[in-house]
Amino acid sequence: MSTIRSITFFIPIENWENTEKIEEYFNKSLQIVNSIKLRPWTIRYVLPPIPTDINPEKCVKTIFRIYEKLPDKKIMIHPLSIESGNKCLDKIPEILSSTENLYTTILLKNEKDILNIVEKIYLKDLNPSLYTRISITHYNMVQTPYFPSTSNIKNIYGFSFALRYVDLFMNFLEGSKSKLFDFLREIEKNLGTEYKEDFLGIDYSLSPWMEESVAYLIEKTYNVIIGETGSYNAVYNLNMKIKDVIENSSVGSLGFNEVMLPVGEDDLLKERVRDGVLRLGTLEGLSTMCVVGLDMVAIMKNKDILTKIFSDMDKISKVKRKSIGTRIIPISEGETIRTNKFGEIPVIKL
Repeated sequence: MSTIRSITFFIPIENWENTEKIEEYFNKSLQIVNSIKLRPWTIRYVLPPIPTDINPEKCVKTIFRIYEKLPDKKIMIHPLSIESGNKCLDKIPEILSSTENLYTTILLKNEKDILNIVEKIYLKDLNPSLYTRISITHYNMVQTPYFPSTSNIKNIYGFSFALRYVDLFMNFLEGSKSKLFDFLREIEKNLGTEYKEDFLGIDYSLSPWMEESVAYLIEKTYNVIIGETGSYNAVYNLNMKIKDVIENSSVGSLGFNEVMLPVGEDDLLKERVRDGVLRLGTLEGLSTMCVVGLDMVAIMKNKDILTKIFSDMDKISKVKRKSIGTRIIPISEGETIRTNKFGEIPVIKL
């Protein structure tokens, strides 16, 4: 089922000492949602990076004050993008534990910060679902509708779309291109003219949602089993097809615009991990083929392994000279974990 995965609003903050104007932006965003004919699956807000000199206690109070101003508490909000050296890092468990719709990303500025991140965040005894709302961003922050590796880096007002369109992409790969481009033209048409200057574009990333499996699309199209020989070639070629779509679409792009393989959001990826066909090393390696990153992966809680994962992903981003995200869910025991929004996720084998 093709739909708009999210309409994501980038909310500027003129002054972190006084965020009163934020209500004006929130109200404007809901006016846009109600005015356009498009009906997104989710509504999301993204704030600018937290200043490095903000007092951690003030940071917490400001974020909670902003959260209380949300016009609808079902809206997903990303108020906490920080650099790895920011003192607010210590407050992330407290902030995210307060509600299920707050998100954060940590930009890894220095490899020396990895151990501190692991100890302060990933070795804590936190609810596994909380880790689905934390990512490490490598290389640079990205302005994208996809959570959690996003930030309003330009500190502007505007909005963008992410898509659920695996079925239409399958049609496209099979030679029936009209349905996909009709879908994109319908999005452009329904934007109207009033809000076009606020529209920043689509992140054309091909992302799954459970039975809407990107892994299945890869396996069917390129005659491979994801995780086995041929996977790198298949993912690379699929990424090139996304570029073809962007080049032939009249709707602009922003963000990652790449294949996404979040294990916890793709039924076939879960199966391949459960069976041991797709292992950690291969999934890390696939990030070199322009996959966005190591995403929604459950792994045993081990300081040495966690540190090595973040170091690996950091080096991959440096070689690619491109931003990627790491979202992992550490657990202490068992072969699977249960999360609130994503069901059971199998623990990946090393």
